[in-house]
Order: sequence, then C-alpha cells, then structure tokens
Amino acid sequence: MEKYDKLESIYETLFKIIPYAVLILENGEIVDCNQTAICMFGYENKDDIIGVEPFKLSPTIQPNGLISDEKGKAQIQYALSNGNHKFEWVHKKSDGSVFFSEVILSKLFTEGSNTICAIIRDVTEWKIMQNKIKESENKYRSLFEKSNAVMILIDPETKDIVDANDAACVYYGYTKEKLTSLKITAINVSKKEDLYVQMESAKNKKTNYFCFKHRLSSGEIRDVEVYGGLIEINSKKLLYSIVHDITEKVMFEQRLMIQKSYFKQLFENSPDAIAILDNEGKVISINLAFKDLFQYDLDEIKGKLITNIICIEGNHEEDMNCTRIVQSGKIIRKETIRKDKQGNLIDVNLLSYPIIYNDKQIGIYSIYTDIRERKKYEEKIQTLAYTDSLTGLYNRAYFIDRLNYEINKKENKNIGIMFLDLDGFKKINDTLGHVVGDNVLKSFADRIKKYVRKEDIIARMGGDEFIILLPNVEKNEEIIDIAKKIVQNLENIFVIEEHNLYLTTSIGISTYPSDGTDAHTLIKNADIAMYKAKENIHSKIEVYSHRASSELKEKFIIDNDIRSAISKNELYICYQPIVDVMKKKIIGAEALLRWNHSELGSISPSEFIPIAEKNGCINSIGNWVIENVCRQNKLWQDLGYKNIFVSVNVSVRQLEEKDFVEKIKSILKSTNLDPRYLEIEITESAYMENIDNIISELKKLKDIGVGISIDDFGTGYSSLSQLSRLNIDKLKIDKSFVDNIENNDTNIKIVGAIIMVAKSLNIDVIAEGVENKRQLSILKKQRCKKVQGYVFSRPLTPDEFEKRLIRQ
Repeated sequence: MEKYDKLESIYETLFKIIPYAVLILENGEIVDCNQTAICMFGYENKDDIIGVEPFKLSPTIQPNGLISDEKGKAQIQYALSNGNHKFEWVHKKSDGSVFFSEVILSKLFTEGSNTICAIIRDVTEWKIMQNKIKESENKYRSLFEKSNAVMILIDPETKDIVDANDAACVYYGYTKEKLTSLKITAINVSKKEDLYVQMESAKNKKTNYFCFKHRLSSGEIRDVEVYGGLIEINSKKLLYSIVHDITEKVMFEQRLMIQKSYFKQLFENSPDAIAILDNEGKVISINLAFKDLFQYDLDEIKGKLITNIICIEGNHEEDMNCTRIVQSGKIIRKETIRKDKQGNLIDVNLLSYPIIYNDKQIGIYSIYTDIRERKKYEEKIQTLAYTDSLTGLYNRAYFIDRLNYEINKKENKNIGIMFLDLDGFKKINDTLGHVVGDNVLKSFADRIKKYVRKEDIIARMGGDEFIILLPNVEKNEEIIDIAKKIVQNLENIFVIEEHNLYLTTSIGISTYPSDGTDAHTLIKNADIAMYKAKENIHSKIEVYSHRASSELKEKFIIDNDIRSAISKNELYICYQPIVDVMKKKIIGAEALLRWNHSELGSISPSEFIPIAEKNGCINSIGNWVIENVCRQNKLWQDLGYKNIFVSVNVSVRQLEEKDFVEKIKSILKSTNLDPRYLEIEITESAYMENIDNIISELKKLKDIGVGISIDDFGTGYSSLSQLSRLNIDKLKIDKSFVDNIENNDTNIKIVGAIIMVAKSLNIDVIAEGVENKRQLSILKKQRCKKVQGYVFSRPLTPDEFEKRLIRQ
C-alpha cells in the first residue's frame, strides 16, 4: 500500500510539473487539468475548465473544414477503441485567439467509465517556422523557374544537366524532361578539353565568366556568355550557369569593322563643313563641304591653327579658349561667326568635340553648319514675335526683355511697373461676342497710349491684361498720376459697334528696386497689387505693399497652383478610422484630402477648398478623390480585409453638376466597388443652400446604393422634416459639441438629444473629434456607438491604415 501511495504521488507530481497541457476527459467532459492547461488556454483557475466539453476549446470550423465537435468526437472514439491516438489540432484561448497543437489521447482503464488523458503541446511557433521555410523554398524555386534569364544546373562530376528553368527550355528548344536528360557537352559545342578546364575553374573559384558556343535543338549555333559558379543543394555540389546570348553582340562587332570603312565616305560627303584637328588645334584634314564653305584647299591650311585661318579678328582669344575647353575633354556647341578665304563673314553653328581612342584624346572634330538663311528668317520672325497681333502693342516677351535691359542700366534711379486688368471683360465676351471684345481691347490700348510718356513701354500680357514699363521715374507719385489719368479716362463711354460700354480697370503698381530687383519679381508684385485693387471697392489703384502682400500672395499661388496640383502629384488622401466602440472594430473611414505644395508646404483644406470652389476646380478634384477612394477601398477588399465603408466629403458645387450621379456610377463601375461601401458626406450648411435640388441628387445616389451622411451636424438649422426628406444614413455630430464635453453639461444634453432624434429616425450617429477616453466614456453613456477621432487614430496614409486593418 505504501508503494502504491508513493507511485501515486510521483504521478501527481508529474501531472503538475509536466510542461504540456494535460486534460482528463470522462464521458465527454473535462474532469481535471493541470496548471499548464489553465495557462495555455488563457483561464484563471481550474474551475473555468472543469465540466467544459473539450470542443468548446476549439474554433467552430477546423482548417480541414469539418465542424470541430464532430471531428473531435471521432478522435476521442478512435483513442477509446485503440488505446492511443496522436494528431494535430487547432485550439481556442479564452480571449478568442487560436493556436496550433499536437495532441496525444490515451485511454485510461478505470472502473465504471471511459476515461481519456489528453496531452497537448503548443506547436504554433514550429508551424510558423515550417510555413516560413516552405515559403522561402517556394520563393527561391519560383525565382529560378520564372526568371527570364536562362539558368541550368550541372553535376560537375557526371557533366549531367540536372535542372533547368523555363527560360532555358524555351531558349534551347527542349522540354525540361529532355533537357535534363542531356549532358552539358550535348549543347556546348566548344572543345571538351576547354569546357572541362572552365568547369574546373568555376568549381574552384566559386564563380567565373566564360564565352562558349551553344547548340539549340534546331541545330543552330549561338554565341553565349556564361556566368557560372559552385552552389550546394541538399548537400550536393552543383555548378550553376546563367547563360546570356551574345550572338547579336558578336555580329555587331563584326559589322562595326565594316562600318568603319563607311566613315571616310560619310566624312567626305557630309553637307556640314568638317575639320579634323590635332590636340593643338592644327588642321589634319578637311572635307569637301569645308572647302566649299570657306574656299580653302587642304594643302593651303594643313598643319596650321584653325583659329588663324577662319576666326574673325578680335575673337582669337575667345576661340583659342574654346579650343582649350575641347582639349580638356569637353564639348563646345555654340552659334558664332567665321570668315572665308575672301574675308566674308558666315554665321555658323559650331560643334567641336574630342576624338577619343583607347581612352585617350588624339584630336578634335570641328563641325560647322551654315545658318545664314536661318538667321535671316529668324530676324523676320523676331519682329513678329515681339508684337501683339491684335493691339499692335509689344507682347510679353519683348516687355520682359526690355525690363531686364532697363534693370541692367546703371543710370536708372527707379523703374515703375503698372499691371492693368479690365474689370468685367469676360462678361463682354460672353454677352456681345469676341469680335466686340477684341475691339474693346484695341480701343483700351489706344486710350492708354495717350496718357503715358514717350519713353514708356506698353505691352499686352494676354487676354485683358496690360502692363506698362516706366523707366527713369523720380518719384512714385509720377506713376500714380499716370494711373489716375488712365482710370479717369475710362469714365468716358466706349462706343463699340453701336454698343455703349462703361469700363473700369484695376491697376497694380510695383517699383524697382524697392519691390524687386528682377523682372519676374517686379511683374509678380505688380500683379499681386492689381488683384488687391480688384478687391478694394474704394480705389482701383493699389501700390504693392510688403506688409499686406503675404496673404494675397499665398491666395494667388493657391488659386494658380490648385489647377495643376493633381498632375503634379501634390494631392494625397488620408483615412481616419471610424470605430464601433462596442465591438472595438474599424467599420469605416473618412477620406481626408491633403495638399503638400512644393513651395508652401502643407496647406489646410480650409484654405484651398473654398478657392477651388470659387475657381471651378472643385469638380475635377472631387471626382479625382472619389475615384481614388473607390479604387483604394476595392484594393483593401481584394487583399482580404474586412469590408468597410469610406465616406467622402462632397462640395455642393459637385452636387450641382448635371452629370454628378452618372460620374459616380461610372467610377463605381470602373473600380468594381459595391456602392454600399461608398458614402457621400455633405455639410449641414451646404444642403440648406438648395434643399430641393440636393434632395433630388441624394435620392439618385441612394437609389444606386451609395450611403449618405450629414457632416458637422448641429451647426446648421436643420428641421426634423428636412432630415426625414433627405433620407440619410448617418449623422456626424460636429466636433464643437465633443470638445470639452467632459466639462460642459449643455454639450452632453445636446449630444444626447441629437442621438435620440437620430434614433427615432433610424439614423446612425458618429461622433467626430473624440480626443480622450473621458469624452469616449461620456459618449458611450449617451449610447453613441460609433466614433472618430484621435482617441483611436489620427488620419492615416493608405499604408498606415492598412496596418490597422491587419491588426484587427
């Protein structure tokens, strides 16, 4: 009896200290377990496991697709019938996570019942490692098989081809079975002695490079270069060969020899004058075109410096410097003037570059192209290029050239710039037509001429914009006086084709050097001042001010650059998670547009969205956002993440587009996204502007399955009847009600009222701007189940958001 008690004590100790989970099963229930089992399954004590059916510790569906309790009963029955049974299984912990295990079931022979001892070992890490090894093997096998490079493996002892990739089979024209039945000598037609020496070299040196001739299955012989070396696979040493076909390269080298023979003919018959010089610039040879252009025979100039023969007087030092540049290995390209034997000047394009042989400079090529006819043509074009065809004034290009000239004149004290724009000119074009508009511009140009000085330059910049250059200005008052005369003169009626037109102009003024020291800056600042003059209801003349220009400059840049922000890839989209606080799961996201300007850096949507709405860019930007959001959401779905909705803020200007809904349909079709995963979000104040039209558009969106939500709710003046007419899916409580809600009873009541109203209308509620756990707790008490804010996450890039999806 004492011996029995001692043996039982030993078994009890083993039961407690064994590093595996041990479960004692009796009649299908757990009747005992050790501490390791309690920890392994994530429970606190033995009572949490005792009495539980073992299948409750398994996921509902096993990897093999069978229901766990049916499969599990079969395993137990097998153990009861056979005494022992070993198998792999998947178990579930108390927190819902799963782990892989190896299970040994042993039948215990006790009186009165069928008792099973289950020993469970966690093999999750082994499983993961096993999968990684398999994945790695598959990866490198795939690289070998799918590589475009021709690869073969050779047994260095038997010279057998033991493996080849698909590219090798295609290249040699054999099936893999046939190719791997051959010896390397069957395809390598080089001398066997040479081949074996090279193979031995590759085996000893690990890697090597060779050139061979290989035979294809068709019998064709190809030149190849082989990069080979020794590798070990499954404890067996093999030679690998990466084969690259160089037949074309060899043929090219042969053709090169032929092409060299063509050079002399090309040199002699080139339409451009060519001189071959030594490194000092002395003539070695000239072609026929050189003789025709400069009227020299080779015998007259051979051995003489080219600069002493055809360079014009006074430019010898410059030309010698060009020769020195080419002597240093650089290339010269420039327009210049040369002279012929009779002293006639010739405009030429000069291309001069070093002659290199075996990495050494052995001479100089100088090629001269006669451009006299082109220069005459360019002079005619230049006259036209500097004139505005409509008004007869100078154009922008001439104005900038002249302004640069005036800036570079040392005697100038001040230079004035006036930038003029006709107010309301677009309406004239739209209502009376472009013919009347053109006549207005011509009449305006004629009036300006009357009030400027003789030395002033007037140019048309384009459209209805004009600019005046006033050199040698003593005081700024002179510029302002001229500007006032122009403005006052416009008070007189313009009679254009029997139309009496009243015009005004806005004038911006900048001065050199106080407002800029280069043409670009002066024009830009005058333009900025002109835009400020347009905003000024009291005066149509504005002098550039450094203090007041910063904001205007920024708006000006935003207004101009927002049009190209998409093409420059400066716009991007972030996604802020929307979380179900009860399930602690991401159920959606709000797409937030961002702009990283190349000059201004990050620009707030509150700054650029109103400008985009005003200048009409919002529609193209909005469509771009919707398309990219749909494409991104579909990508997440295709990657296997849980389907979520993404809401996109839409401007009322977009909803006013006649084909807005059709564009949404087109985007959904092209991206293959189910409409229910797209949500259109409008602000409460936006839909109040045109409620009937907005309701109509929203209904069309609802009909195709797109979700609708109201953003910033509580800041507008919605009525219950309007909410019901809108037939929306969600209300987003404005951030202003969530801010400081923990210290504001009124905000708590407002939020509670919004939730109650929404619930009565069967509308979901999302709280925006939730930043801390205290706010979250209050919202939970108010039965707000969905929130968005920094308490969970800031707005994320698509990659960052994807990582959040992976973790849930």
